Amino acid sequence: MTEENKKLGKAIIVKSNTESSKQLSVIEKWAEENSLIRPPYDLESFLVLLESNPVFTACVNQIARDTAGLGFSINVKEDKKEDQEEYNRVKDFIANINPEYPLRIILKELLIDWGSIGYFCIEIVRNLKGEISKIFRVPAHTVRVHKSKTKYCQVMDEK
Repeated sequence: MTEENKKLGKAIIVKSNTESSKQLSVIEKWAEENSLIRPPYDLESFLVLLESNPVFTACVNQIARDTAGLGFSINVKEDKKEDQEEYNRVKDFIANINPEYPLRIILKELLIDWGSIGYFCIEIVRNLKGEISKIFRVPAHTVRVHKSKTKYCQVMDEK
């Protein structure tokens, strides 16, 4: 935009070789109105890459499997004595961390997001005492950051 156009408030016409609309989608308009930062790249394209490239998919899945492991064991620190009540509380927490999936599967899914999108998102649910009671994976490609960088919003397409 030239200085003259800025001063006069002239419209800028963008010419394109494609016949697609240049209007913002409803979601993009809503995100802009609510001060959400637009991702620097198209997150959906990373999902397409993950689904269409078998080598990339295999690598991301293997890293996620290796990192998430095959399960957990709870061990007492060497210099501490075993507290059976605390042990049972931790064991119960890990066993019931999510109503649908075990912790190992949640971690694997988070690591697949990290390997394909570049980050992952979790929702931490607390009980009335303020203690963590549940953990849920939030698909990374659906999360936007607020301009304050202290708030996040999950944006879902209504199709």
